[in-house]
This record gives sequence, structure tokens and C-alpha cells, in this order.
Amino acid sequence: MRGTFAVVCVFMAALGMSAQTDMTAPPSMSMDGQAYKIQIGPSLAFFGGAMNTISAEGRKTRPDFFALPAYGIAVYAPFGTGVKMGGRLDLGIISTGTRTRPYEFFDGNTSWEGYIRERYQYFTIAPSINLAGVNLGAGFNIPMSGQMWHPDRSSEAFDVDRSTMKLAIDVRLGTMIEVYSHSLGTLYVELQAKYYVTGLYNDDKYTMGNTVNQRGDPSQDFRTYDMLDNVPAGAQLGVSYLFDLTF
Repeated sequence: MRGTFAVVCVFMAALGMSAQTDMTAPPSMSMDGQAYKIQIGPSLAFFGGAMNTISAEGRKTRPDFFALPAYGIAVYAPFGTGVKMGGRLDLGIISTGTRTRPYEFFDGNTSWEGYIRERYQYFTIAPSINLAGVNLGAGFNIPMSGQMWHPDRSSEAFDVDRSTMKLAIDVRLGTMIEVYSHSLGTLYVELQAKYYVTGLYNDDKYTMGNTVNQRGDPSQDFRTYDMLDNVPAGAQLGVSYLFDLTF
């Protein structure tokens, strides 16, 4: 009995030492001793374009291209040490827009030439999942401003009432390609496409949502149509530099 008791005591002592060793080991270290890293840093889209995907009867839409469509901060957290997949969160300012021709003979031009520009700016909160370089996520965009103007007469700009704009939700698909890595962090080139599934305006508030005839007058039967929304789709190209934070 004494021998058995001694064996049990030795076994329990060994378990206690093992547990103590496990508890004192850094939880962020992997089996091969590699530390867990989170990346955080600035992101900048330096060129992009977008357009409204729907238009009312008697109107036309075309893509619009502009510089600096997005800038902010990105945080990337892998699902594990040495894992190529992870979660990403983007916070920042984004813009989208379109060109719209209000009616066929707008601005004295024919053949559907001549457009006004529309531009909308949002504060965005955008979570996504990175699948080995491919990002799939959504953006929750809080309206900041909206404006419409003639390209040749910017002094005639019309400021959109922000209360007519809604929280705009987009779905986005993109990629982050590692182009340079250093002990401090990593430089990525990023390409992203997005589609605003909710549209930009509250119901029946979009200025260009009414149907018109060739002269721009409301159509005789325009009340039989539902008011249309501004539902942009677009793409952007940019970079981010994410610094390594080791835990």
C-alpha cells in the first residue's frame, strides 16, 4: 500500500509540474515557437470608379472615375499562427458616384451627350474574411455628404440633404497581394469591387428617380412607376502598409 501511495504521489506531482509548465508558457506561441501577429496600418485607394446600375425612363447613367475613393485604417488578424486566413476590419472614409444624364437633350446636346456628376461620401465600417489573399466582406456606410454638379459649371453644385440618404450597405470582393515584407510590417497592393445592395437613398428621395420624357418633363404616366434609387457598383485600386504587432 505504501508503495502504491508513493507511486500515486509521484504521478500527481508530475502532473502538477506539467500543468505549471503549460500555464507559464506564452499562449500565443505555436508548437514551433512562432509568435502570433496582428497587423494594423494605413490603407489608401488612389483611383476608382463607379456608376449607378439602374436609371429611370428618360435618363442615362455612365461610369465616373475619381482619385482617392477611400482612405483609412485596416486591421488584420489571422485565425492562427502561420495561417493564411484571417479576419480584417477597415475603418475610414469612402466615396462613390456616377454620371447621370437627366434627359435626352440636357445641356443643349443631343445623342445623349452631356452628364452631371454625383458624388457621395461615407464613413465606413467594413469587416471581411481573408481567404489566402481573397477578401470577402461587407461595408456599413454612414452618410456624410452628397453633391451633384455639372463638370463645366462646378459653381452650380447642388448639396444633397443628408437626411434623404440612408445607411448604405455594400458587399465587396477584393484581393490583398503582398509585394514587400520587412521586420516592421508588410506592403500590400489591393484591388476591390463593391456593390451597394441597399442603394443610397431613403424611399422616394432620389432626385433622379422619376421618369421623364425627352425634354426632361415628368412623363404622363410617371406615377405608375416606382421611384428608383441610386444603386452604385464600383471598383478601386490602392495599397496598405500593415505593421506587425506580436503577442
